[in-house]
Amino acid sequence: MLIRLPHEVKELFKEWLTNHFPERAEHVMSLIRQMRGGKEYDAQFGTRMRGEGKYANLLKTRFQIACKRFKLNTEPNPSLETETFCKKENLSFKQLSLWEDK
Repeated sequence: MLIRLPHEVKELFKEWLTNHFPERAEHVMSLIRQMRGGKEYDAQFGTRMRGEGKYANLLKTRFQIACKRFKLNTEPNPSLETETFCKKENLSFKQLSLWEDK
């Protein structure tokens, strides 16, 4: 998934990038624009999470190689294993409360 920069997040990200990595900021924003058809944000369904162009394809290929290397996303629909879960009444301890009971 590519970084998404909608509305106010875009300006916040650009400010952070300029403050922390001033020598790379314009290059990073240029790569984002290349993957978004010249825009810094694309809200269009289907491309907003994937991007387009050479750099987006490079990221996709690198992600697929990493998944294969670490054996991730190997099953199209992994089965849900419910054996590791247990019913509340079968617990040997009481779950703690997030807030104090009054």
